[in-house]
Amino acid sequence: AIVLTGVLQALEKQKAALLSIAAGALIKLILNLTAGIPEVNILGAALSTLACYAVIFIIDITVLVRSGVKVSFAGALIKPLISALLCGAAAYAFSYFLKGKAGTLIAVIAAALIYFAALILLNTFDESDFSALPNGKSITEFCRKHRIIR
Repeated sequence: AIVLTGVLQALEKQKAALLSIAAGALIKLILNLTAGIPEVNILGAALSTLACYAVIFIIDITVLVRSGVKVSFAGALIKPLISALLCGAAAYAFSYFLKGKAGTLIAVIAAALIYFAALILLNTFDESDFSALPNGKSITEFCRKHRIIR
């Protein structure tokens, strides 16, 4: 949602970006107030945050599509979502079998490696993803040489 808000600002749609963030904040406030009951506990805060970002995302993507911007849902949403699900599953599996601080560290590292491996295997990256990075040209050449990008 934050990246899409930045894209809207770059397209001179600052008002739409502001309204989407305001709508998300309002949803978060309402849900925090209504979910602040002991039965829901800390889960209410997590759900309200998720709802906040979902509202921002839906509004931002709607404005982008209506603006004529072509959005690759597979590249922008589906592939990263699959990678994130694999990452979460790996983190859960590693933390289930490995306990303590060392187990947590191993779980986080393994999950991150699986996330990036999935992004690569699903051909999620292209040259434009690296162009804004420092040394973006050399990173792009390295990735092209090792078939990380298309």
